[in-house]
Amino acid sequence: MGGRPRGRRSGRGRLVIVALVVLVAWFGVGVRLFQLQIVQAADLKEMGLEQRTRVKVLAAERGTIYDRDGRELAITVQGRTIGADTDQLQQPTQVAELLAVTLGIDQAQVLETLQSGRR
Repeated sequence: MGGRPRGRRSGRGRLVIVALVVLVAWFGVGVRLFQLQIVQAADLKEMGLEQRTRVKVLAAERGTIYDRDGRELAITVQGRTIGADTDQLQQPTQVAELLAVTLGIDQAQVLETLQSGRR
């Protein structure tokens, strides 16, 4: 009954099996890295640019401000502002007519505002 002890031989066998499993796993990681970095690089780059440059308009609504008794101090009111450089207006009457029709207000009021010289 000579020879090597049986426990020592099976220990080496396990070590070889574990080493092979680790080697196969690293090979799989390498293949995946090659696929991502070389094969799919252009597509992934384009997808990344699309995700980073997405434009999304968010409504910036303000909330109501209350005092300590629960009464409203400041509330949100919807409004629009239109500006015109009166020094550069060639035909203020036509501009007033167009703005009046578009905004649904009196043309004389728009013309008066344009001719007042305020910007």
